[in-house]
Amino acid sequence: MTTIAYTDVNLTDTDKKEYERQRSAYFKGTIAVSVILGTFALGLFLLAVFSEKGRSILANDMRPFTVTFIAGTIILVSLLVIQIVTFKPTPLSKKTYDPMSCPDYWKLQALTDAEQKAMPEEIRYLTKYKCVNNAGGAVPVSSGSSYVSGTRTNRVAGANYFGTSDVCPKDAAGAYIAPCDNASTSKSASKTLRALASKIYGSTYETKVSDVVVDARVKCDEVYPSLLADADAKNFPDNPNRVRCQYARICGIPWSSACPMPLNADV
Repeated sequence: MTTIAYTDVNLTDTDKKEYERQRSAYFKGTIAVSVILGTFALGLFLLAVFSEKGRSILANDMRPFTVTFIAGTIILVSLLVIQIVTFKPTPLSKKTYDPMSCPDYWKLQALTDAEQKAMPEEIRYLTKYKCVNNAGGAVPVSSGSSYVSGTRTNRVAGANYFGTSDVCPKDAAGAYIAPCDNASTSKSASKTLRALASKIYGSTYETKVSDVVVDARVKCDEVYPSLLADADAKNFPDNPNRVRCQYARICGIPWSSACPMPLNADV
């Protein structure tokens, strides 16, 4: 059997084995049906060639049957071949993550009416609850985290924001710079996170240079789980935890229920 490329969906090893098994079963089924129909057709052909009476019956008395059988055989075999060629794998073990889960040891709490009204209307239904860290700030878990001891120093001199971390900075021309100046998956997640931060906090945690927002920040002591889960589902349906993992990675926060991997991994 030829090698099959899995370019349309992300499959686990188990999914790939199941895909191979199912496609092999289709091949075998098609061969079996073709052999049965071919044998019957061969019998009719031999009957028409070597028997005058048989030829007369097939061409005259049973003409509707003969025409229907030949046309049906061609159509059936063609459909089976098309089904095999266009058969695509379906992930059997698609990962799901609780949209209301919080980072480790954080608490889920409802927003007040005033907090709800302050949210942009288009995301209000996703920001009814937020996760908060009652310890007064996220706990860094790696020395490489941009969130250090509760304070994130902005790369623009003189700006200091307690409990925040910038995400996907831009230059004064509005172009992304390192580490978001390439198209890797993690950078796509960071750009999504930046857009969400701008929606939630507006200009509160932004730095502008010549009217261009060069730095947008996420708060590392509160997060809206449903909002991030919705962004994951819409932007990364095959790996619906990318945005939450990137939040955990940027802030240096353990979030094992949504991101069960080391925070320095390339998420």
